[in-house]
Amino acid sequence: MLEYGARDRDRGYAGVFRLAEGLGQYRLCLRGVDLDADYRVTLDNTMQTFTISGRELAITGLPIALDSAMTSELVLYSKL
Repeated sequence: MLEYGARDRDRGYAGVFRLAEGLGQYRLCLRGVDLDADYRVTLDNTMQTFTISGRELAITGLPIALDSAMTSELVLYSKL
């Protein structure tokens, strides 16, 4: 997993990578978010977009499923 968040916590992205066979489930807990803000999140593979709190992004996290080895998911987020 690779995460980049802007210093002001307004936006960022994370890449989740599955390089080998094995468990394909990952819980992505973002570190670069404002716990008191809401965010628009886009999952790039499916172009699914939704709104979620910064607290949920940081503490509960997002479930990311990668079906096979050598796959990835790009997660984009921006403060509302």
